[in-house]
Amino acid sequence: MVTTENLIKTSMQIVCSKAELLKGIQIVQSAVSSKSTLPVLSHVLIETKTNQLKLAATDLEVGVRSFIKAEVVKEGALTVPAKTFSDFVKTLPDHQEIKITTEEATRMEVRSGKTRCVLLGLPKEDFPILPEFPEDNAVTMEAKTLLQMIRKTSFAVSTDETRYILNGVYFMLDQGTARMVATDGRRLAFMACPVEEKKANVAVIIPSKAIREVERLLTTEGL
Repeated sequence: MVTTENLIKTSMQIVCSKAELLKGIQIVQSAVSSKSTLPVLSHVLIETKTNQLKLAATDLEVGVRSFIKAEVVKEGALTVPAKTFSDFVKTLPDHQEIKITTEEATRMEVRSGKTRCVLLGLPKEDFPILPEFPEDNAVTMEAKTLLQMIRKTSFAVSTDETRYILNGVYFMLDQGTARMVATDGRRLAFMACPVEEKKANVAVIIPSKAIREVERLLTTEGL
């Protein structure tokens, strides 16, 4: 039971399942930086939304967000060390709920049954702002089609950092056809597929690291 006294002392309070929380952590964890001199880049951002918990991570090159189901008792946000948080959640029992409480925007308690862990984090304001992408500009594609296109082109991406324009996959969408092209100067891979979207016009080079992340996320979904 949540008392008035508890609500006064805490800045965030949520309840969620281990399966949901661990799934969210594993989705964003690959974007956590392990080499940066900025401590906050080794953290994961935890922020409440309406009946959801948002997890986010970035290394300033790739950013990943994940939304999981959670009971939000009191809203709030902070960042905590990603590896420590993930390692602890993995040790928790599968059948018990996880309660997360934060205090003073830098201290978070994770509790499940009799198991308890306190993590010292950083304020949300220290975390880099990830860009927002309006839904009006969204394009819908079959996940299997996108994964197939990535697998049949990304192998040809150049790893020569002096030719940065080739360090990615060229993605085009025009008149109901999606195309992907990659080359390292010696070989070229190309694939085109029809899509339902007929009006969108897109032409962009997607960096190889971002392409690998999209491929990983799609594979994680069992495609």
